[in-house]
Amino acid sequence: MIYRIDLHHFLVHAIDHFSFTDLNYFEYAIISAKIKCGLKDSHCQKINFVLALAETFIAYAETGNPDILEHDLFKLYDDLINNQHSDVFYKVFVQNVEKHINVLIVCDEQENPYIDVLCKYLKKKFAIEVIDLNKLFTKGKLDPIHYDYDVIRDKGVDVRRAAKKQAEENLATTRDGRLELVRGWDKDRKIKQCKKIGLRVRKSISERELDQILIDAWVEDGDE
Repeated sequence: MIYRIDLHHFLVHAIDHFSFTDLNYFEYAIISAKIKCGLKDSHCQKINFVLALAETFIAYAETGNPDILEHDLFKLYDDLINNQHSDVFYKVFVQNVEKHINVLIVCDEQENPYIDVLCKYLKKKFAIEVIDLNKLFTKGKLDPIHYDYDVIRDKGVDVRRAAKKQAEENLATTRDGRLELVRGWDKDRKIKQCKKIGLRVRKSISERELDQILIDAWVEDGDE
């Protein structure tokens, strides 16, 4: 599941409420311009580029209008997915929900309005409801939360495909990555790759021969 909390509520409430095991097994998504995060803990990552652009910060600081903030952030998120083909929404949110891994979004207390919008977007775009621990610890209760994993899986199809494509493109930039791809592809995908690099092969060719052709012509000779 996906949770959210600001640093104040985390230090005052969450540390006492959750066990060490609970805290240790969260995946932490730090979405904050103020909170620092080192590189030593693989379970903790900063994803500031989904927070807001500088002009959005300025516009919201000047007006305090949540509608402007929501409009600008929704536009940013749509652009990340549709034009920049970022896989952050899949890797951080959709994939972890599908794998039943708990993610805790952490921000500074003053940055809660930005996370409010992110949570609205996750619910609208992917049917992912975010559990508000700030509200739980202060109010003592939450509105009913419903996770329909089939709907989440269906809504995540496009970002899942985009993430897979991006991962393959990244692997294809190195010799070891290309070799990993060849070893993981089925025969049809290998034949398709041969055609892509200008090689014609028989459909009856053995997979062993196919592997060797791709290794010689693409894995070893591809641009680093």
